[in-house]
Amino acid sequence: MGLVAVLGFVLVMLTTAFFQLSMYFGGSKETRNAVDAGTLNAGKRAFEVKVKALGADELQFIDVADSQGEFGLVNINRVWAKAMLAAANAQAMQSDGQAGGAVGHAGDLFDGARGISDRLSDKLNTETNLHNYFRDIGNANSLRMLGPNSELSVAAGQWETSLTDRGKETNIEIRDYIMPSNAGLNAVNAVDATVAGDSRKWIPGYQPVSILGRDYCFVPFRAEEKTHLISGIEFKANQKSIQPLPQWPNPVPNAFSCHGRTVANATYGQEAISYVVGNPQRRFKLAMPHTFVHIKLEDNKVTWLLNSPVPELGDNHPSVEQYESTYPNRPDLASRSGTPTSAICGTLMANSVPLGTEYVPPTLDSALFGTALQVGNKSKLENALVQRINEMITDPEAPKFTAAKLHSLLDDPACIAALQLDEEDYYIFSPDGKEVKVAPKAEAMADAPWIIPMINHAADGSAKEIMSIESNVPLIGLVQVIPDPFCSIYIPPFGLLNVEIHADWKPGSGYDGCLGEVTMKHHTEVYLWGVAGPL
Repeated sequence: MGLVAVLGFVLVMLTTAFFQLSMYFGGSKETRNAVDAGTLNAGKRAFEVKVKALGADELQFIDVADSQGEFGLVNINRVWAKAMLAAANAQAMQSDGQAGGAVGHAGDLFDGARGISDRLSDKLNTETNLHNYFRDIGNANSLRMLGPNSELSVAAGQWETSLTDRGKETNIEIRDYIMPSNAGLNAVNAVDATVAGDSRKWIPGYQPVSILGRDYCFVPFRAEEKTHLISGIEFKANQKSIQPLPQWPNPVPNAFSCHGRTVANATYGQEAISYVVGNPQRRFKLAMPHTFVHIKLEDNKVTWLLNSPVPELGDNHPSVEQYESTYPNRPDLASRSGTPTSAICGTLMANSVPLGTEYVPPTLDSALFGTALQVGNKSKLENALVQRINEMITDPEAPKFTAAKLHSLLDDPACIAALQLDEEDYYIFSPDGKEVKVAPKAEAMADAPWIIPMINHAADGSAKEIMSIESNVPLIGLVQVIPDPFCSIYIPPFGLLNVEIHADWKPGSGYDGCLGEVTMKHHTEVYLWGVAGPL
């Protein structure tokens, strides 16, 4: 009986020990599960940690803020991308000798982006900003094996951040036709990644892009990945303290460690640590959303040149007269030379001169590029406008904007009516990041209210002629000499119509919204020749 009692006691002790051991290991598993769940939630909810823009330089990025006008992990790369694209524009403008104030403005945008980025980094590196997200889900998991009142607490001072996936793709897609050609896609060292079976190029993360002596840095988010747990080895190897980023003193982290411990336990307490890398699963295209190009049509000038250059006939030097006037942005088929002019002993005049022949039909496209009669290099102006328009388009699925689309856009019937009213200012913009429109000032402000505070902002570059085209058309049967009495006509009268179109391009970095200004100058020279002499 004594032996049975001893064996029974031992059996009870062993059973109790096994029970306590199973509760301990079960509680450990529950703790790990709870910490994993809490950490995963903290990684997902880290995208809710945001900052607002402060100061004029930071307010330049309000067009890439979220619907609340804030910046977080989802759109911080858009901030750096806009600053980088402005710097690329400024660098190209500097190469062309048209920098103006663009380099300084690129610096202002860099400072603004860094201010937003630094405050976001500080918030994400402050562990208390993520504690509640960790506890909300962590405590929703069962910890009953450690006691009915057990709950998960945060191990203060034990949370850390990391910079994982270095050199991998960000959520900013880059296309070779967006950046200016003399800034170059190679300057970005874009990385390839496949999205929905389509291989695309992306700005790399935690790998600085150097433009104009400044380093633009981005946070990597792998394509088609979700927020997920990672190993402690990967996390710790990429911590700032282990592997710093000299070009980014205060980097925005993309990975977080969460250290939790149980409290109010019936028996033993437990601790666990997990590591998570976040991913917003939102992709963007390198772009400058709220921007525009301004087209300015100067008054069309006509110069009447009568008997010029001076023809010499023996000792006679006919008088030469020259005067100027203007003509509208449309064909004027009945313009006359004005005051009759001396042709030695007669008068020289034009019955009817067709002015505005380059406005056929009278569209904004003909105002910029004339007709097929105008000869010269039109491609430089086309390329400048097309490149800047592609910077406005934010939709990743939107196709490339081409020169053919530019000419179609400039044929907009609404602009024809504005030309008939002698409207001189037009704006190219994208109201929604997909469609591209051109409109006179009032209509542009109605279609895109965001343009109102910036519509009078000038481009920050310096102007240079980018296009010069011309045509020469003979005037047949339109010129006449009316001789004085006792005079006869020595030379049959004739004329020549010379039409020149000049375009000045003033590029903009995108600072204050203006990506460039085109100033159009139409100049028609009317040459009239005719000489009358004595009988």
